[in-house]
Amino acid sequence: MRKQELRKHADPGLKFSPGHGLLHTEAIDYILRTAVRNIAGQRVLAVYLYDRQAAAQGDTAPCYTVFQTRRDYITAENMEGGALKWRSSCLDNLLGGWPRKQCAFYTQKDQERVIRFCELDEVSGLNALALLQARIMATHRRERIIARERKIIETMERVPAKPRDLKGWIHREVLPAYVIYTYRKGKKRLDGWCTSCRHDVKVEGARHNAEGHCPRCGRAVTFKPAGRVGKLYDRATAQVIQRTGGNELLLRIFKAGKSYRPYRGAKEDVWENARFFIRWDDSGEISIEPYYDSYKGITTRWRPGERPGMSPWVRTFEQDACGSLYLRGLGEVLAGTPWQYSQMQAFYAHDHEPLEVLPYLQRYVQRPFIEYLVKLGLYKLAQYAVYGSSRTHVDNTLNFRGRNPREILGVRLEDIPLLQSLDASPEQLTLLRALRGQGIRAEESLLRWYEAHGVSEEGDILRPLRYTTPFKLTRYIENQFERLREQKTEYGMPRYREPRNVLSEYRDYLGIGKALGYDLKNTFVLFPRDLRKAHDTATNLYRPKKDTYVEKAIGAAYPELTKQYGCSRGGFAVIAPQTAKEIVAEGHALRHCVGTYTERMARDEYAILFLRRTADLNAPFVTLRVKDGRLVENRGLQNGDPPADAQKFLKRWERDVLQSAPARMAA
Repeated sequence: MRKQELRKHADPGLKFSPGHGLLHTEAIDYILRTAVRNIAGQRVLAVYLYDRQAAAQGDTAPCYTVFQTRRDYITAENMEGGALKWRSSCLDNLLGGWPRKQCAFYTQKDQERVIRFCELDEVSGLNALALLQARIMATHRRERIIARERKIIETMERVPAKPRDLKGWIHREVLPAYVIYTYRKGKKRLDGWCTSCRHDVKVEGARHNAEGHCPRCGRAVTFKPAGRVGKLYDRATAQVIQRTGGNELLLRIFKAGKSYRPYRGAKEDVWENARFFIRWDDSGEISIEPYYDSYKGITTRWRPGERPGMSPWVRTFEQDACGSLYLRGLGEVLAGTPWQYSQMQAFYAHDHEPLEVLPYLQRYVQRPFIEYLVKLGLYKLAQYAVYGSSRTHVDNTLNFRGRNPREILGVRLEDIPLLQSLDASPEQLTLLRALRGQGIRAEESLLRWYEAHGVSEEGDILRPLRYTTPFKLTRYIENQFERLREQKTEYGMPRYREPRNVLSEYRDYLGIGKALGYDLKNTFVLFPRDLRKAHDTATNLYRPKKDTYVEKAIGAAYPELTKQYGCSRGGFAVIAPQTAKEIVAEGHALRHCVGTYTERMARDEYAILFLRRTADLNAPFVTLRVKDGRLVENRGLQNGDPPADAQKFLKRWERDVLQSAPARMAA
């Protein structure tokens, strides 16, 4: 409808009879009058809404004029000064909620005119108008959706056919397999059914949830008695990478589910859940366009974006994009792409553990050295480079700017075979470098023991190794754990849940013993028969002397810290504190908690340093915390990040001073 033509019919100049009853009915807010016009060659129903009180006082200008056709509608609102404001809302919304009870037609003919125009004989005029407008709104909404979905359909036309053997691959390699057996008391060989090869088999020694292999197809299976599989349901996620042509890859997420009731006729359901179109340009920029299957729609079920969920921290099964990777033809798909040498196929084939493809593709573009790590067989470090680590103290394990494996790992060439034999974790690599920094031989057995027992702090190992050998240390810790594992705290909880708890307490004992002047060369002192008693005794002796010891230790460390880490250039300087009071004052001035680290610094757990502007060396600016030759924290005022110029200086300082300095500080 053309607004220019509609303006001519916005006010028909109709008059009201002064004695008309509607003008004096307080229950009525609006009086409606109607007309059917031919406007610009189109048949239009005009509905004029008059404010009852204004009309009773002689104002004959409509406050609203609704122009209604069979396919559209628009309303002209009469503003002050005679201007018109065009409104696209339906009549109900325009007047606020449900206004029909406050409206009345001026004459019966006005109402009949609306009913005839709307072609709804069995309802009142207002209801007929509301129903027609609701239908038009629904039609417009559908048209908008179809227009939007048309673009999605054009995108989906690039999707190639899914692999022909996809469902078979999911059955064979993704979903778990079982041998479901029928228990017979006294029988050694039991009748069973393999869900993988779908054949009857005979099994021996089958027990509920026991692991084994199918005697026919050889696949690893779990044994289940037939009476317990009625509620068994498996589900899994699979990922397929395909080429759509040009500079675009398509990652497709498939979901699979399988119920075992009845188990002999169990069928897998496989459905596609999400699609990610991954594009790149000549400059190496990567863009990802995600879609998810909404399971409903007018012309397509696909919706742009990632699947919405109830919580940003918890993924549902439908949201999860971590799963098995379809490897057949993957090398050909990635050929000629930025991921041609990404080694993703070898990375996944190493253990076939579920993975997320998107982070791997994104990280490889940023960190192409991942290829080296996979080729060297350092799969755990490659995993860390892609997916990171939940242990914040190893965030700087790898040098992402390194040009070769030695620089990336921060080790000597002769250390790489040891890392390969271990398939070293980030924690093992960190420990190896710390051992090298202290001049201690990195024994494979020690690194394996460290990983097997989940020791979270390499300092728990480094401090004791100043006084003993790895073999003696691990043997002592294991013996003490067997001796103390039943010990409880004063609250009745286990004091030593794992050997690493004993190791941590042993480290504290040695630190306190050093502060008390113990002769740690004496094996009787170094390896107390009852670690718990020795630790508690030393702690009680240490408390009264703590402040004196802390001040003395920090003052003694000042010359060595200045020599190792001191630096002044470009308007900045790194200096070491001479007293514990300086550290506390730093924390007070910058309003952070560095003052609580004085005792740990005295025990050589951390090195606390100050970054100052050379223009005012006495003004606290940024506090640095160094551990094993690594900058683990830098905090400015109120724990804020340092300014950009200070961060730039710190990067150079880390490269030129920190990484070249011997790792004196052991945590």
